[in-house]
Amino acid sequence: MAEPLSPAPIPETERLILRGPARRNVTKFTRFKTSSPRMKSQDEAVSSEEAWFGFLTGISHG
Repeated sequence: MAEPLSPAPIPETERLILRGPARRNVTKFTRFKTSSPRMKSQDEAVSSEEAWFGFLTGISHG
């Protein structure tokens, strides 16, 4: 597993792993925030720069 970007604990069960964001998540996170039909239908789609800021903000709250 890639090293997490936050010191948040990683609780695990047999069927679930809850972890903080990792570098490998940036591309999918950005795609979701900028072009997801869900984000667009709620008029909440953002620019790539805003998505990047949101990703970094999520890390800082870890």
